[in-house]
Amino acid sequence: MESSAAFSNMQKILHFVDPHLALLIIEHYEQSNFFPKQLIHNEKIAVLSKTKSYDLFVEEVEKTPKDGAAKEHIERLTKDAHAAKESISKNLDKYYTISEEFVKPILEDVEKYTNLEKEKFQKTAIQAAYDPNALRKEVLVAALRFARLNFDIGQYQVTQKILNCLVNLLEDDVYLVDALWGKLASDLVLESYADVNETIKNLKTKIEDSKLQGGTMQLLAVRVQLLHTALFAYLHPKSAETEFDQLVEVFTSEKLFAAIPIGGPHLLRYLISALLLLKNNPKGKNTFNLNTIATYLPTLSTSYRESLTDFIKEVLLDFDFTKAAASLKKVKKELESDYFLGKRADQIVSNAQTLFFETYCKVYKRVDLKFVAEFLEVPLEEAEVWIVNLIRVLNMEAKLDLEKGSLTLTTTSKNLYETILQRTRDAIPRTNILINSVNRILKGEGN
Repeated sequence: MESSAAFSNMQKILHFVDPHLALLIIEHYEQSNFFPKQLIHNEKIAVLSKTKSYDLFVEEVEKTPKDGAAKEHIERLTKDAHAAKESISKNLDKYYTISEEFVKPILEDVEKYTNLEKEKFQKTAIQAAYDPNALRKEVLVAALRFARLNFDIGQYQVTQKILNCLVNLLEDDVYLVDALWGKLASDLVLESYADVNETIKNLKTKIEDSKLQGGTMQLLAVRVQLLHTALFAYLHPKSAETEFDQLVEVFTSEKLFAAIPIGGPHLLRYLISALLLLKNNPKGKNTFNLNTIATYLPTLSTSYRESLTDFIKEVLLDFDFTKAAASLKKVKKELESDYFLGKRADQIVSNAQTLFFETYCKVYKRVDLKFVAEFLEVPLEEAEVWIVNLIRVLNMEAKLDLEKGSLTLTTTSKNLYETILQRTRDAIPRTNILINSVNRILKGEGN
């Protein structure tokens, strides 16, 4: 059942991101034993069928057992792929011919490109390096289409170089948004993370400013796509607290946050995880924290629930520590199979354990050391050291009674009644903000 839920979560992510980014996830699971190989093989074929990487597609299709009706289907797919490959080649030639005076120096003149890179591809630097005829709109649009086709066939570096220049030249928002999406995707596939946060912010601004065809639902879909793509930018293997903070900033911007319960409630896992990863970071820039997200969960949990969201709600709203302890035991296993969070599962769970006892110690005056040891799944002696250190960090005073096996707090910040009252007061305005934001999306306001 847990494996089924994890696979379903993976499929949701694949659905919302560019197929070439989805391949990164597929290739990760090909190397692991989280899911059956055949399921991953089927997903890979489905993802490749959305790209123009026809050689890879044919290679993967030919791994499928060829018997009965499947044989005819595979032969037809292979034939269609070869025909489509010829069409792509013709289009690449066409767009290159139109845009050659702009594209050729980028791809072949190393010195020229390096100089533009040093100037951070500023518009004035590009204009100074080119003849005006090479910067005509029809040339730039052809260069954009040439870059797009190269991305589709897996020539990511070609795409990245062209788009590094184009994003500062295109003035039409329709073309610029397309170029920004392409730059973001190529940077992420190539693990070039220097510009991704700025690109995401620029995309967010353009998405909200542009009047996209298709109305409210298309705008909602684009917002959800941006949130999913941002996971690759902020939760990559080299991410640190700066990236976690950036994720929280993007995810909690008003219109994107309002899109989560409607279009991607499973994204709550990543927002909560980022907040937990930032828990011990006093330099975080965001005012949005775990207490803030907890006040939204009663509303959000009607559309989505998992162990991590249950844990936060049970600790920070319900103060049901028995249920919270049971939920947290499930969290690590769920996170370990997650492409973005798997390698951080231990840290997330460790910070969640700290949150659990921070809250527990603010609510109750006595802590049973055996309960601490069982919760942490460590020997009693280790639990004693752990809880004493936590009390010190919280600047609380306590007495350790080894005979009774307990820790008695002599000072607490709030009693249970005061804590619940404060949570209730906080919940009212935040819930109203969420309801108003969702209503605006449903009514099509603020497009």
